[in-house]
Amino acid sequence: MTKMLSFDNILPEDILLKTKHAHILKPDVKKGILVYHRCNSKYEEIKREGLKTNYKLIEEGYTTNCQVPHTCIFFRAPFQNPTQINYDSVMTEIHSLNSETLHQDFMKDKIWIRVDPRNTYTFSSEIRDIFTYPEYYQKPSIIYQSKKTMLEYLDIIKQNKKLIANNTNLYPIFNLFSSKVNFRKKEPRNIVGPLCKYDVNTNSEVLVHIPCLTPRHFVKLD
Repeated sequence: MTKMLSFDNILPEDILLKTKHAHILKPDVKKGILVYHRCNSKYEEIKREGLKTNYKLIEEGYTTNCQVPHTCIFFRAPFQNPTQINYDSVMTEIHSLNSETLHQDFMKDKIWIRVDPRNTYTFSSEIRDIFTYPEYYQKPSIIYQSKKTMLEYLDIIKQNKKLIANNTNLYPIFNLFSSKVNFRKKEPRNIVGPLCKYDVNTNSEVLVHIPCLTPRHFVKLD
């Protein structure tokens, strides 16, 4: 069952959870877009209790070493804008959204959820890199300057890919706020925020504002 990119078939009854910046769908509906969170497989309690924010883990005494205790859970945005999604299985869905970056260990240590891209937002994760952008450190509001719906994000990375293919003699850099590509004649020695040398299509994320996301939201692999 392959569908062109249209998400108007998502109904209110398909939505399992609405948060500040994401609408999470029921795991078994063959709709929406899959996004993942990478976790450490040694923590078996995640499968029983769910994913927790840094703030929640500190509150429960699991960890204390965190300068900026986040109140959200981070999921990686899709790596590419597919022309269609194959909903035959979870694996075919994942391949539709990430085929350009799939490798042998890609599926390892990941938890997947299903979201409505019309009402889910993406943000540039590199803004949180305190070594590259120390001026943004402990300023969590900065990341909201990169906020855009997932549909907008998918359209931008599609256009970026076309522009890069048509300007192979130029060096691409990316604006972390707009997610759009810019070009230079050669690689710049110093890049100052909000510019970034890493492609936003592998450095964008979804923020789920909830203390604990329980396993009933997780998509089971085939």
